[in-house]
Amino acid sequence: MGARGGGRRSGPWLYKSGIEQRIEELKRLEATGATYVDEYGDERGYGEAIKNFEEMLKYAPDTVGTREIEAKVQYDPDAAANGTPEKNWLMGNVTADGKDYVVSLGNDLTPDWRWISFMVSYLENGGNYMPVGDAPAAGTSLNAPPEDIISKAEQAAADMGFDEFMSCGGEYFSTFTEDEEGKMVAADNGYGVYFTRVIDGIPVTYTHTDGSTSEGNWSSWPYEKLYMIYNDAGLVDFQWWDPYTVTDKSDEYVFLMPFDEIQKIFKEMFQKKYAFYTENNMKVNFAIDEIRLGYMRVMEKGNVMEGTMVPVWDFFGSQTVEREDGTTEVTGGPYDSWFTINAMDGTVIDRNLGC
Repeated sequence: MGARGGGRRSGPWLYKSGIEQRIEELKRLEATGATYVDEYGDERGYGEAIKNFEEMLKYAPDTVGTREIEAKVQYDPDAAANGTPEKNWLMGNVTADGKDYVVSLGNDLTPDWRWISFMVSYLENGGNYMPVGDAPAAGTSLNAPPEDIISKAEQAAADMGFDEFMSCGGEYFSTFTEDEEGKMVAADNGYGVYFTRVIDGIPVTYTHTDGSTSEGNWSSWPYEKLYMIYNDAGLVDFQWWDPYTVTDKSDEYVFLMPFDEIQKIFKEMFQKKYAFYTENNMKVNFAIDEIRLGYMRVMEKGNVMEGTMVPVWDFFGSQTVEREDGTTEVTGGPYDSWFTINAMDGTVIDRNLGC
């Protein structure tokens, strides 16, 4: 995992000798009066980081051992209720083409817990790749052009049998670690390719919203995500989250509302959705640069294990927020939908909730 803040790292920092070495490094820095800037932009001293590592040292093993395990996928729906959720988890290391990868399978699906995943990650450069947008992070480079990486990813998806998916874009990813002064710096750069499910020739619209917000007694149901990240050496990360099983396809025709009616709904409801900005003395400007039609999985009320694919209009773009103190912040991009409308009946859908 990539390091954060005052000193978390991977590898040797998991056992005693590595932790002791890190404590010595941090104490030397503390003695100089140096500070570091954490991932939130706050300046900090090293005292808290030293205390955290000293606490870790109490429980750290002398060495980290490994053993072979059976690569068996299993699912026990009662595992969590019986207090043994680990039955549905599998994690280990795999060496392929001379490279060491971590493989993780989380298959513990219950009505109260909907996060399931399969991940394969190359940790040589820190792992934990984070999206950074349409350009590499400062201090890193990537020689392979995005179009070549997209072709590699599409071929890999075809080889793995993802016939019901198509690539739907991508962006740069970076891993981050800390230098000897505790400052967060980019360690490696890659390009990630997103894939989305296609149903009867219509793609499910991909957005960065994960759908993890819950309401009342409902558990959240994150959207399906599938992507691969490559650097110049090859594949460094594969992730597949919350896969769907598509059943009960309808033969009925779907009738969409005229788009001018969709526009009227957008004009009427968009400002209401974001009224909290003006209520909190903040100015905001939205730049909608794409309106896209596609499928979206919507949860059925009262049934957290099933949903319905419905056609929706998504409004993509960016927002610029000007706060009362004069500071501004620009967020958004090609995968940020600011408004979603059901294309059949015109209802406004909250992508965070999935309904």
